[in-house]
Amino acid sequence: MCRLFYGGGTINYQVHSIYLGVTSSTGVIPAGTRLTWTVNVSGGGAGTGGTNEVPTTNSSQNNIWSLELSQPAGTATSSFTATLVFNQDLTIGTGTWCAPALVWTDLYSVRPGANISTSTTGTVGSSGTFSGGELSYTVARPHPTSVNTTGRTPHVYLTRSGAQTCYPAISYSRLLNTNGTDNVTTYPTGVTPPGNRCSWDGRFCNSSSTGQSSPAYIGGAASGQHEQPAVC
Repeated sequence: MCRLFYGGGTINYQVHSIYLGVTSSTGVIPAGTRLTWTVNVSGGGAGTGGTNEVPTTNSSQNNIWSLELSQPAGTATSSFTATLVFNQDLTIGTGTWCAPALVWTDLYSVRPGANISTSTTGTVGSSGTFSGGELSYTVARPHPTSVNTTGRTPHVYLTRSGAQTCYPAISYSRLLNTNGTDNVTTYPTGVTPPGNRCSWDGRFCNSSSTGQSSPAYIGGAASGQHEQPAVC
């Protein structure tokens, strides 16, 4: 998992995307490669409605790759698989290629506060080897019911292992009224958020804050976007 995105939402659903990443020792992903992510989703939500469902996906241009789900989008479920199939050789160069995405919306919903865990398996072309990783986290609740209400909760990273060497970067949109736990990312004990924790805006940032959350800010209202870098 290489990137996460948070958009709008309510107490019953969260707009949320998981981007799936691949690295290659040769800089090329050969045709015939199949990589499968198992995604487990459980719990979450304090409202009376909403459920955890299979998300939709994005797609590639020219059918270079496709993302196949084990169940139709919108199916109520606690577990599903997403298989990334490469129909042609794809040159990705160095670093992590980060393009396919699982996308939850108001139509294909994941509940705020749900626990998500992923693991990966796969085969590379006809003879390559593959190493997968595991990641688990709790889905944030940036928008519980309306702009100026309490009840928001942060995104909380729980564990990572294997080839999941980094906690993925996270993008937030529509930063709103805050109380110090709104639209933030919290890491396990011993992991320090990187960089300037006031870099998103600065108007309502508590630069002297300590702890495991980033950005570290106090009460106020703001709008815009925040990009939380990956932590490796």
